[in-house]
Amino acid sequence: SVSGQEFTITADQLTGTGFAQYGNQLPNSKNGQTPVIVSTMKNATLSHLCQSVTVLGLTIRLTAGAGGSPASATDLVVDANDQTASSAVFSNLSIGQDAGTLGGPAGTFGEEAGQVTIDHLVQHTWYTTAGTFTLPGLSLGFGGSC
Repeated sequence: SVSGQEFTITADQLTGTGFAQYGNQLPNSKNGQTPVIVSTMKNATLSHLCQSVTVLGLTIRLTAGAGGSPASATDLVVDANDQTASSAVFSNLSIGQDAGTLGGPAGTFGEEAGQVTIDHLVQHTWYTTAGTFTLPGLSLGFGGSC
């Protein structure tokens, strides 16, 4: 189950391959369900990555991927409740695909793309997983939100 507390992820640019997206639900700590937009990528790079969450009145902030070496992830899965960007480009896009073919609930709406580039990404996220997450220039501490 997810904690029931969302966190923020920002990046100046996210590029990825093997992109898929569909709706789903996560069990939460209150014995309910949290609706999410699931975005998956086989490979992703994130320039100027920032993650922040406020816990017990303190904001924990993680940054990485600045100075010419972006953060990277394999088998990235992000369960978010919203996402904004200044622009997004999808290549080889298929909209309206059965989410069951993408790892989501069968018979529901899904989409996939061979490649994606998203500029000035802002996500409010409940849960994120990755096969590997490489964070050059990692900084973790207490500070302001992203």
